[in-house]
Amino acid sequence: VGIMQSICAKKGALERLGPHWIGCWLVALHKCMSSHSHDMHHVSQHGGEADVIEEIKFLPFIPLSNGTTFTSVMEGSVWLPYGVMETSSESTMDSECFPLLYSALRIVHPFVLHPSFAGDDISDMSGQEVPTAQEFGSLVYNMLQQIGVGKLLAHDIMIMHVMPIMASDIFMEKEPMLLLQYLAFIKFHLESDCRQCKIERSKLFLQLQKMAIIVTNNGYKRIGHEPVHSGIAFGCPFDVKMILEGTGVAWNEVDAAYLKVYETEGQSAAILSWRKFLLELGITDFAHVLQVEKVCNKSDSIWKDEIWEGDDNDLWLVKDWECPELITIISEICGMEFKMLQRIDKCSNLLSALDKIWDDYYSHCRATYTHGIANLRAGKETEASFILWMRSFPWVCSSLDGELHVPTDLFHRCSAVEAILGNHAAYAVPQVESNSLAAALGLRTDVSVNDVLDLLKYWSECKPLFEASIGQMLRMYTFLWSHIMMEKAYVLECFRSQRWIFLPMTENVTVEQIVPGNFFSLDEVCWSDETGSLDLLLKFKSSCDTLQGGMPVRALGCTYGTMHGFFVSECHVREALNFKQYLTILRILSKEFSPSEINEQAMSILRKWSEDIELGQVHGSEVSAWKELLEDKENSVLPTVQNRWVSLHRNTGLICWCDNEELGKQFIDSGRVFYLQIDSSAAMNPTEVTDVKAKGKNIFPFLQAMNIPALSEVVEKEPVVYGAENSILLWNILNWTLPYAQRYLRQLHLDRYKELQQTSFGNYVKGFQCIIVRKLYFRYTLPGRLHSGKQQIACNYLLQGNTLYATQLDNLNSLFLEFSKLFFRGKSNMQLANFLHLIMLSAQSGSQEREVEALIVDSQGILPLPDGEPVWTIESVKQEKLNEALSQGHLEQSCAVKEPIFKKHNRSVAENVWPPRSWLQPNSVIPFGRWQVTGNKFSSNTEILNIRNPGVQRYLREQELVDDGSIEFKAMEFSIPVDEFVDGWSDMPKSAEQFDDTVSHGNVENVEVSSPSKMNSLSEDRGQVQGNATFRERERLIVGQSSEQQQELTGRIGEALVFKYLVKKHGAANVRWLNENAESGSSYDLVVCEDGQQILIEVKATKSGDKDWFEITQREWDLAMQKGEHFVIIRVFLPVSSGSARLLWLPNPAKLCQDHIIKLAILLPQT
Repeated sequence: VGIMQSICAKKGALERLGPHWIGCWLVALHKCMSSHSHDMHHVSQHGGEADVIEEIKFLPFIPLSNGTTFTSVMEGSVWLPYGVMETSSESTMDSECFPLLYSALRIVHPFVLHPSFAGDDISDMSGQEVPTAQEFGSLVYNMLQQIGVGKLLAHDIMIMHVMPIMASDIFMEKEPMLLLQYLAFIKFHLESDCRQCKIERSKLFLQLQKMAIIVTNNGYKRIGHEPVHSGIAFGCPFDVKMILEGTGVAWNEVDAAYLKVYETEGQSAAILSWRKFLLELGITDFAHVLQVEKVCNKSDSIWKDEIWEGDDNDLWLVKDWECPELITIISEICGMEFKMLQRIDKCSNLLSALDKIWDDYYSHCRATYTHGIANLRAGKETEASFILWMRSFPWVCSSLDGELHVPTDLFHRCSAVEAILGNHAAYAVPQVESNSLAAALGLRTDVSVNDVLDLLKYWSECKPLFEASIGQMLRMYTFLWSHIMMEKAYVLECFRSQRWIFLPMTENVTVEQIVPGNFFSLDEVCWSDETGSLDLLLKFKSSCDTLQGGMPVRALGCTYGTMHGFFVSECHVREALNFKQYLTILRILSKEFSPSEINEQAMSILRKWSEDIELGQVHGSEVSAWKELLEDKENSVLPTVQNRWVSLHRNTGLICWCDNEELGKQFIDSGRVFYLQIDSSAAMNPTEVTDVKAKGKNIFPFLQAMNIPALSEVVEKEPVVYGAENSILLWNILNWTLPYAQRYLRQLHLDRYKELQQTSFGNYVKGFQCIIVRKLYFRYTLPGRLHSGKQQIACNYLLQGNTLYATQLDNLNSLFLEFSKLFFRGKSNMQLANFLHLIMLSAQSGSQEREVEALIVDSQGILPLPDGEPVWTIESVKQEKLNEALSQGHLEQSCAVKEPIFKKHNRSVAENVWPPRSWLQPNSVIPFGRWQVTGNKFSSNTEILNIRNPGVQRYLREQELVDDGSIEFKAMEFSIPVDEFVDGWSDMPKSAEQFDDTVSHGNVENVEVSSPSKMNSLSEDRGQVQGNATFRERERLIVGQSSEQQQELTGRIGEALVFKYLVKKHGAANVRWLNENAESGSSYDLVVCEDGQQILIEVKATKSGDKDWFEITQREWDLAMQKGEHFVIIRVFLPVSSGSARLLWLPNPAKLCQDHIIKLAILLPQT
């Protein structure tokens, strides 16, 4: 020992001696110690041997394998070379697998253990026999072990070298490959069959979790100080870079180079092996969770919204789980200025990553809380703080809008939610497979009323079209219906203010078929549409937007047939469309289709309206409103047989329905009448005349409410007579029976009688006239003589207005039947006719007046009129005038006379007198106008009669009774006096030379104006032509043969007459005659200044009182249309010889023509 101390003290001595000498020294030392074993034992008892061994431990004499270094065991562990004298079954260090680790070990130089390197030095040192090589190595081996040189065993290396040096800070300065082999060596050994490791495994891993150094992508990391994670190279199921890139979060991942150290197995097996080892070290795929205990005030903590049992302001002991990394990642993603798509992508990757590992790493993390820090009772579970933090960030993407939301606002895709909300709810994206994670995030798994309402609101605002199935929407509406009582007011308010009713755009879809559609409000739908018009509108319109003012465009019944109670009873969807809505539909369709194209739909709407009226669902004021709408020109929605849409506007023409197709054919092409379509047939079929009323019965209530008459009710019968005769007898019969008709009406038809009294029927009937003709026909004509049929129909009696035509008096019952129409709005009354006929038969049979009265009162129950009740009578004066006119061959314009009338007839006076003479007392008087019958004698009360039709001078005849009983007629001409003027017009000039003299001497005050009162202004003059006019029917115009000179003279006289008349009315300063000196060629003749405006006047003069037409030039008509109310035509009727001239004012002739008061005509040339 002393020698070795000297050698070690001398620099370079050991290097010169070499390892083999040191081996010999150890052998010699061993022999020396063995030879003195007794003494050594004695020394050891006193501590001598231990001191020697301890002293040797401090000597740096042990040569290391690098050949240049000598060390002592006190400087660090020294190991015997691998394989030397190894007899143990325990694993040893494999230098080839871990070369850097092996080179880092202080291993004894192998030359020390081999005697062949010692040679003669051994004998020299000991003076004894040289030991064998095995003996030599064994001696050296034993001696090195005694001084503390260890065997090269894996467990010892791990415990005595690897773990201690890894725990020291100096290890952080080692090269990476060495660190890799150190950890790989630990893994290699812990996976071996080392008995000690199995016993101490938990303890060893606990130490390693605190001090192990790992090579990571961010350098060396001690896992007890910083989180380290196994990356995708070690089997992590996701790439964390997809989540963290760009966030700035430091993420330590184990270096994949570990997989290349000690490659004794395949790649997959190595990954699994390393993944298991790293997990035991506490190295996880993702964020670490840590369990901590904390004392907190609940109201100021993350659990403030959680429900705990106790006072929130007390202190609580919480055993919590924290995950700082995860919260940092979420907050960084939500807080960084990423583009929205990038943020959504990162959040989706994060949720997907958590879904894959949650059940393995985090599902157990349930915190517990205890009320009070000294409470030893078991805590109650609550959510861990990191889970509550996860719920507070908007980091989960919604499938509904593609935006990020807090997890608690979203749904977990599960059967319970999908059954109600389908595929379009706000589900978390990507879909979460772990139910534990879904619960931790607070994803919704149940559906509330508000959820459905919010979803409907979002869906209704979707652009472009939303797609869903009817089955899905049906389940949602059914859910609302079943829960509506909880929040009924709120639900109904939402439906009233939003478009929340889904309807597909196409028809014939299955319940679960996903189809595009639109959302509608309550005002835009109805439950049913029996007419099918909405379906037609859907096919026609490219989209189903609101048409006008919230008008319904779809019906719900065919789509949601089982939901009537919800939509109609709860949401107050109307059962059907109202009138205005159907009107709007018809207005839209009528602009695109003709009636024949959509006749069925149009008729179904009319039937619907009629049904509503018939069932009393529409009241009187509503019916009036309907009619006002249909009278609007814009609402031309009524289909006609002529395949044209019409309204009820007065200018449209006559609107009626054809109840007689044969009659209808006479007017169908007139352009003046339109037959409303009353059934689905678009054409008139003569073979089905008897079925017309049956076909139209479904819309009769509508026709009646709108006052749309049948054709037969509105056409008038225009009499066509041949040979008119004196009508005294007919007049007497009707005048005599009229009071009995009055009594009958008052007794049996009191309501109608009151109506007649209120309309002054008594005055109306005074003007009644009757005419007997030789032949009587009638032809149908439209009201106002707009058009007449060509077919003439023979008849015996015809009531036209207040004039009765008859051919003979043989059939009194038929006479009275026609006469009864006078009292019943043009409809005959058989009972009244029979009653009047009974009276006539009684009188004709010889019954006296008192007997007839007894019959009426006793048998018929018809009482006399009360005292003071005015008795209806027919005025005789008008009948007298009519008879006089008939004697001249003139009838009213409403009658067409086909041949000259009134020849001499021999008739007995008895035939012309009624009642029978047996009823007459001596000297009794029966009035007949201005004629009187005294006994059996007629006397004449001669008087000038003032009878005139417009524009025609009438001639009257005086009637006398001669001795032989015949009636003789004498012509007598009367002038027509005018109240306003006193002097007569001078004789007409016979030549142009007499013109000036005629005008200068003529008295303008003898002019007769068409107004009965004196006019004080031109505006009054212009207002005389009013109302609808009737026109004479003619085959052609009769044009006279007057000379051009005579026409010019007539025109000049007419202009001069009008000029003087206007000067008298307005003053000479306000009237200018353009043709006063010579023909000017202008389109008008005079100008009148009135109220600062110029009125242009065109004069049209004629000598013919019957001429109801005149010519007008194109220039004059153009001016009339241009000037309107500032243009007047004055028609002048000049007397033939003497008398009064008449002026007929036609103000604004273009308007008069438009209103059918006057007509234009086209005169064709003769061919």
